[in-house]
Amino acid sequence: MKLAITDLYWIAGLLEGEGCFHTSGSGKPVPAISICTTDLDVITKLKRLMRHDGVISSSVDNRHKHYKVRYIIDIYGVRAISWMFTLYPLLGLRRRAKIKEVVAHWKVPIEIYKLERTRKIREFNHGIACGK
Repeated sequence: MKLAITDLYWIAGLLEGEGCFHTSGSGKPVPAISICTTDLDVITKLKRLMRHDGVISSSVDNRHKHYKVRYIIDIYGVRAISWMFTLYPLLGLRRRAKIKEVVAHWKVPIEIYKLERTRKIREFNHGIACGK
């Protein structure tokens, strides 16, 4: 199935307004795109157009009975990066800046993250030993 240009613009508009481009994970950051909406038909259409094989999760705020059900899709890894590159020219300045940030973290070798984590652990342990 080839994606129509109008569908590509629809995806870009939806993610511009409702989406989040970010990294996830505790080790080397994993690129991610998340979207949350209260419209099941919208999230279902997005899932179909993006050929997302993951699940649509849902959540309800039990503290506020009048709140609608929220539907969520998360896309991770290379698929997320691929969509970021595809949508980049169609997005606003703030979203483009965030995508650049995500890509920059994604391109850093895993060894750098391991070294940084080791350095932070040493600093933390040193602080404990010094009574800080």
